[in-house]
Amino acid sequence: MSGSGILLLFLVSSSIFLLLGLALVLYVMQYQKRMMQQGQAMQAAEVRHQETLLSASIDSQEAERSRIACTLHDGLGPSLASIRLRLLMHGQEHPNQQLFLEDLSELISENIQQLREISHDLLPGVLKSYGLQAALKELLQQVDQSTSTNTLLNTTGEAIQLSETQELAIYRIHQELVNNTLKHAKASRIELRIAWEATQLTLLYQDNGIGFELEKQHVGLGQYSMESRARALGGNLELTSQPGQGMQCQLQVPFSKSNPDPS
Repeated sequence: MSGSGILLLFLVSSSIFLLLGLALVLYVMQYQKRMMQQGQAMQAAEVRHQETLLSASIDSQEAERSRIACTLHDGLGPSLASIRLRLLMHGQEHPNQQLFLEDLSELISENIQQLREISHDLLPGVLKSYGLQAALKELLQQVDQSTSTNTLLNTTGEAIQLSETQELAIYRIHQELVNNTLKHAKASRIELRIAWEATQLTLLYQDNGIGFELEKQHVGLGQYSMESRARALGGNLELTSQPGQGMQCQLQVPFSKSNPDPS
């Protein structure tokens, strides 16, 4: 091969390698750009999710405060006003003193019951006195006693006393799950499994209701509130369901025996 032929071959080969190198560089740049865009999109989605969780948590707190305010205003307020009015009128001669006292006693008893219900909603007495496991047991017993839905509680491991904040958050999550089951699931059975491990608490809640498709299910305030509480615990909440196969919710919460309060 002549010298000019070798030179031409060298130039053609060099051009091909140069083009291949340039194509590779462009491909890598495009790949990095796509990865960066995906990362930014994921970060933006995470920020939106966090904002939604925060908003849901605030909305949940405001809804609870509004409910308590309505109970005080519409229930206790008029009832206490009625008691006051009856006591003011008692200065006048009442035709039947015994009936008056019985009527007044019934009104006072109703007010005491409403105060107990408000207090229980704010912080269940059994939760404060006996801990999370006893409070969840009482929650299921209330379902047994007041509805046609049967409940089953299984526990393994030695129960650990967590902080009041942790226990209340876990209790609220399961209170929401029970309410959802009773309102929507048409279930005849609720089962709760509590597993105490060395550094983790696992709770598996399930019902045998009608179930639903998660992809088509509207994520409401209740679910956002549960997710927000789970994240505040540093835990993980996983919800699974299929039409006709009921619903399951697994909550895993890490803890330390030496320092159960993460704050």
